[in-house]
Amino acid sequence: MKHQGFSLVEMLIATAILTVLVAGVFDIVNPMRGTFQAQPETSDLQQRLRVAVDALSSSIRAAGAGSLVGANRGPLARSVPAVLPYRIGETNSDPAVGVWYRPDVITLVSTPLTGAQATLREASAQGATSATLSLPPSCPPATATSACGFSPGTRALIYDGTGAWDAITVTTASGDTLEFSRPGGLTFAYAAGAVVTEAVIRSFSLKPDALGVPQLSQYDGFRSEFPVVDNVVSLAFEYFGEPRPPVRLALAPLDQPVGPWTTYGPSPPPMGVDRDDSWPMGENCVFQVAGGDHVPRLAPLGPGATLVPLGAGALTDGPWCPDAGSPAAYDADLLRIRRIRVRLRVQVASAALRGATGALFLRGGRSTSAERFVPDQDIEFDIAPPNMALGR
Repeated sequence: MKHQGFSLVEMLIATAILTVLVAGVFDIVNPMRGTFQAQPETSDLQQRLRVAVDALSSSIRAAGAGSLVGANRGPLARSVPAVLPYRIGETNSDPAVGVWYRPDVITLVSTPLTGAQATLREASAQGATSATLSLPPSCPPATATSACGFSPGTRALIYDGTGAWDAITVTTASGDTLEFSRPGGLTFAYAAGAVVTEAVIRSFSLKPDALGVPQLSQYDGFRSEFPVVDNVVSLAFEYFGEPRPPVRLALAPLDQPVGPWTTYGPSPPPMGVDRDDSWPMGENCVFQVAGGDHVPRLAPLGPGATLVPLGAGALTDGPWCPDAGSPAAYDADLLRIRRIRVRLRVQVASAALRGATGALFLRGGRSTSAERFVPDQDIEFDIAPPNMALGR
């Protein structure tokens, strides 16, 4: 009986064919491994982008919401800047070092819809750390540790119609009296009737963690600062504002007990009345006297009603409210802001999925394979806070 088998040549040919087939399989599987590795990281990147957009957009939309009580009730922009292109607060405050504009920082001020809204029953002096409240019917019932909804730890604003304002933190509350903390006490003196209201102050900026990972950070102007989203590599804000200067409302005499007295911005004092500031009698940071009338101090920025860009120059050249000598001065053009544009860029966390620095990656990584690339994602969006659409 004759046995038949494979010759050496046949085995070599079969082995070569098998090798080619296996190599082909690896050519297919290896890129798929890169794709499978990149897909969950892509989903994570997109989720972080959504979180960042939501945090910024919700705070921007709320900006400018004001108190519902007091003579200066209504949107904050009639009295206080609700959007500032710099960081404010008790730590690392930009104005404290002479910085009034940063393109990658924004501070947003608003009043939440709570019962913690009242007015001063008695005047408060500059440097004061306590206040006596006039309690409106809307106040929540008092408790042993609260007054009109204010309790220890409540962040609050005190402001009036002159452009002066202070951010405070309640330390104790009882009956109709608040005690609060603020370095140096109140910056300004406030007359009876000034608004005292709970407030939300949020400053957003980029800040690296201990390992140098860039984060979108949120600061409350007092003690709390925390990361919102990791690996945010670029953040920028642009501002668009009202081209028309503020005007006095003809049907609202300055001695009328309840405003508004202007289309936007703090109301001037009556003719012949001098406030405790550097402006002449009858004038303030947004109005001057000419021909016996109050006329705008701010110049028109355009011929029509279309919003115009407000760059660093427009927001840092004055006039300053309440005046240039105030330790809490702000540029009057901040009161013109009506729309904010946000640009945001987020990168994948793993450097193994980022290629060389370039159009796809702001901060390069170590990947050399396109199948393992997860490019940075950019987004640009505009928001017009409804509480800042004064006269529109």
